[in-house]
Amino acid sequence: MSASLNIRVGRTGVEKVTAVTDSISDIQESSDLLKAASLYVRTLHEGLWQHFEDDDRPPLEAPQVLLPTIVDGFDDEPRLVQLQIGNGPRDPFTDPPQWFIDSLKKAFPDNFMWANAADLPGGEGETSVMVFQAEVPKDDHWLDHWGFCGVGCDEDGCGGKEVLISEPYGLSLEQVMELAPFFEKVGWTFNIVGKSAHYPSATIRIEIQPRQREVNRA
Repeated sequence: MSASLNIRVGRTGVEKVTAVTDSISDIQESSDLLKAASLYVRTLHEGLWQHFEDDDRPPLEAPQVLLPTIVDGFDDEPRLVQLQIGNGPRDPFTDPPQWFIDSLKKAFPDNFMWANAADLPGGEGETSVMVFQAEVPKDDHWLDHWGFCGVGCDEDGCGGKEVLISEPYGLSLEQVMELAPFFEKVGWTFNIVGKSAHYPSATIRIEIQPRQREVNRA
């Protein structure tokens, strides 16, 4: 018997997705099935909710996946884990936060692009993204699947902060050292976390924001 998915649905949408496996070889197949079905499961979830017009739509539950466990090269008992998915960033040219614009203007006031900001549809916001792309060290493509995202907001969308997100497939010590002078110049800091939105389990998540002392000065 090959791997399969059990999808439980109700009037409010998809309630739960679980993988069914009988052998170790089925585990990889179940992981591939979940990846292939994820978009269609979300579409099903949205379609069910819209059909029944339920105002109390619950969030789509993260799927549980049976993962192979390998310890120092040896197979161990599989583990049932819940897939953790981060909040994906919007396009970087869509409403860059003011701290991003101001810090780049302060750090790179002589960049020629600022002179043409008034001629662009997005004004200084659009210009700031182009200045950032021109000035930031990115030879090894640490900047990947990136943009801005609001974090820490309440149910009304208040009280949070805007951070710059990048989700590369890895980050080396050499890349961090190359970035350090740039981050010092613009007054930013960053955290690296594992809950990413682009290809969870394969990418890391870098959350970038101004240093607290820079916020206090502003």
